[in-house]
Amino acid sequence: MPPYSSQKPASWWAELIGMDDPAKGPRTVAANFQELARRGFMRSEPGEPGMANVVTLLDDLARPGEPYLRPDGKSGSYFRVPDRLWTTGAIAKLSGPALAMYLIVLSYHHRPDGMEHPPGEGIRTPAAPPVWFSPKRFSERHGLSEDTRLTGIRDLVGAGIVDVETKHVDVQNQSGSGHRRFRRQLLTLHPLYVPPLPGRAPSKEPDKVLI
Repeated sequence: MPPYSSQKPASWWAELIGMDDPAKGPRTVAANFQELARRGFMRSEPGEPGMANVVTLLDDLARPGEPYLRPDGKSGSYFRVPDRLWTTGAIAKLSGPALAMYLIVLSYHHRPDGMEHPPGEGIRTPAAPPVWFSPKRFSERHGLSEDTRLTGIRDLVGAGIVDVETKHVDVQNQSGSGHRRFRRQLLTLHPLYVPPLPGRAPSKEPDKVLI
């Protein structure tokens, strides 16, 4: 239930997202909190003497300035983001293109019916189908350049968040006079970074920090 508030010190948030520098990390968090408050995404209020500020999420769409309301999951194009994006430190180390591509891949991820194999969340039989993008339609749909798409995929592969399989596809020409061959990149999320199951609480197990 709203309001969604927290009173954690900046050092706690810095550690959560993998910013290990004890001086730079908290300063960066504090500066970003100020910017988020300036833009109306959250409210920051002084805590009791000696205590951290109280930060409260605000609604940035339908009710600007009002407390944030959690989506009901029955309407809108919402999807869950794995907590391991933060707890492994990945969010602090991914490039902008990589983070953008990760969110786009998450939005296309379809979890098939089947059985999950503990203890690895996301490891299921059958596996989720891979995601692929048509370069032309990708740019039209998402407004990102081809360089951003390719750089993002390359960085995600380097971080171990996605695996890429290249497949060649033959398509008959419209005239029927021949075939054209396309190279298609099939993207599969690593099990640690797939969307959590509906209703599943975030993992409490410690995660290995992404180097």
